[in-house]
Amino acid sequence: MKTNIIQKIIIPDKSLLPKQFDYSLYLELNPDLHDSVKDEDSACEHYLLFGKKERRPYQYKHIIKVDLDFDENFYISEYPDVAKYFDQAHHIPLKEKLFHHYVNYGRNEGRFKNIHQQNSSLNASTNMVDEKIYDRILYNPANQLEAICLLTTAQEIKTKRFHQFIEHLLTKTKTNNITKTLIFNIVTNAKVTKIPILNKLKKIFKQVNIIPLKISKKDDVYVTDASQLNEMPTYGLKSGPNICFFKTINYCQHKYNTCLFLETDCILSHNWINRIYRYTKYSNGFLISGAIYDGEVFVKSGSAMMTHINGGSGLYATGHEILHVLCEIAEKFIVDQVSSGNMPGLAYDYAIKLLIDHQLNNAESGTKRRQFWQFINRNYVANKLIFNCCTALDRHMDIENLNTKYNPAVLHKK
Repeated sequence: MKTNIIQKIIIPDKSLLPKQFDYSLYLELNPDLHDSVKDEDSACEHYLLFGKKERRPYQYKHIIKVDLDFDENFYISEYPDVAKYFDQAHHIPLKEKLFHHYVNYGRNEGRFKNIHQQNSSLNASTNMVDEKIYDRILYNPANQLEAICLLTTAQEIKTKRFHQFIEHLLTKTKTNNITKTLIFNIVTNAKVTKIPILNKLKKIFKQVNIIPLKISKKDDVYVTDASQLNEMPTYGLKSGPNICFFKTINYCQHKYNTCLFLETDCILSHNWINRIYRYTKYSNGFLISGAIYDGEVFVKSGSAMMTHINGGSGLYATGHEILHVLCEIAEKFIVDQVSSGNMPGLAYDYAIKLLIDHQLNNAESGTKRRQFWQFINRNYVANKLIFNCCTALDRHMDIENLNTKYNPAVLHKK
């Protein structure tokens, strides 16, 4: 009896649906729901609880009129992963499908609708950088892994996702001479001082710390649609991860030579630390080293959106001055793009790649500026120890097959 009462409270009244609502068409027009919404009841509930607020289409006529300056050839060439969007909606012209993606997802993710917008957006910010930064001495990094930073959220701790990852880490990590030299930092906005499971970590690592971030509720957000917010945070729709990253980089500055950043959706191999440690020590030096996307979505080699190094699982030379200069520029770039409305959903790792690519292709760059960005690009290194396949389309990829085929130390997968 109690169950029925609860269901009546939670499940909205279907009579509130628009008269023209067709659940099959709703699923067809919103392909990102296919993993979670399976039938008529769940489709109706999703629309009433979320879809209406998010202004999701349920009829073909709800496709927005295309802007005259939207270049569908540029959009699909630069972002080939959008080709599957509305794939089953055969009655909608491709240009309308692509523009619908741009309006509802693309612009919030930091994608551009034409090449002119891309260039003008970047020029507006990168020209404001103080030219004195290019006077820095460029010396090759000599990396030594000294700390691991696990970036986690209050929600992940509350739902036990954090605890599951720590248990996984404990089963994959053996105490040895390497682990006893490393510091393990848990970076979180959660208000925690003691977590019982940490006692097990302390037996493996030299030291275990909880690093409180103190991000305000207004800024601790990660959404895809601006309509979900009452006010746009300074760091955009991905404000939470952006602030977390920059604060972690700043915390590690001058403390550690090189840090490995991890997230709770990472999967570790049995000897992961030894392999990461040896790579870091004996590589030819880097500022950032990690994995570019290598999943099921077709990627155009020149697209920064899909060829940047994933930030949530990567190595950072936090002891090197130039990395901090780069992060300062990227932080200012994000804030500028969000405030101007160009890219409200810009993420830190994509911003770094955009800046590097743009500066290398900037014909007006002077000698010092070009040398500076060439140095960064030379030390922005993809490695084979971290494997990144973390889009929704990659959920079906078999973990055992990936481990056998690629043998990663860290597999970043949803």
